[in-house]
Amino acid sequence: MEEFNFSLQKVLEYRLQVEDQVKGHFAEVNRLENEKNTELDQVMQEKDSMMETPQFSVSRMQVTRRYIQALNDQIMICHDQLLGLQAQKEQIRSELIEAQKQRKILERLKTKQLAQYQKELAREEQKQLDDFHRPQQNVNIA
Repeated sequence: MEEFNFSLQKVLEYRLQVEDQVKGHFAEVNRLENEKNTELDQVMQEKDSMMETPQFSVSRMQVTRRYIQALNDQIMICHDQLLGLQAQKEQIRSELIEAQKQRKILERLKTKQLAQYQKELAREEQKQLDDFHRPQQNVNIA
């Protein structure tokens, strides 16, 4: 009997490739989200330090107020970007789950077909053993 050959192996390999691509995209968005969170933390720390800095003149207070407003604007932009990245991450997570489902379907099919092949192979081997051990009948033709 010939060796096991899964007829949909190319499709399975393609689905594995798609899943790996989606995983890479998910990791990239996750990295961007982490960078944006770090940037947001830095801006908020800068704002906190500016709020605690004592101001001794009116002109210095005006400059500080404008700088704090700019930091607030930057914080809002970071929040908006984080929301966009989180939405994108959720969409990619859904794509990843779907890609994994599609791959697992084919893997289960491959496992079932392999088990069926092995069962058929064992049946064939048993048949050969039975034929080999079966006593030969002597037929005398007179």
